[in-house]
Amino acid sequence: MTCQQAAADILLVLDQSTSIVHDQPNYDNWYVSILGFAKSIVMSFPIDPSLTQVGVIKFNQSVDKVILLNTYSDRDSLLSAIGNLTIDGGDTNLNAAHSLVPRSGWYRRRRL
Repeated sequence: MTCQQAAADILLVLDQSTSIVHDQPNYDNWYVSILGFAKSIVMSFPIDPSLTQVGVIKFNQSVDKVILLNTYSDRDSLLSAIGNLTIDGGDTNLNAAHSLVPRSGWYRRRRL
């Protein structure tokens, strides 16, 4: 099911720390579960600058802004970009990811 009339800015915050792939030599949690979840969210919305924009942050002990809200204007290119995200591993610092969004100004508010 997709949301056809939605207008939204969606920010996906993905944990790329080593703890999510512990004892998984093929990193299935990352490639199947984490990126699969991100793709399923994208598939639920019409991706278009006037409707739905999606941004992606990856975090471990630091935070990486990997896809800004206005980077992709169609679903296929966004899905491809998400599918190509790699995992860097490292420690988990959820607080860093939480604090990035409100203070960074890397998103823009929509005018209603």
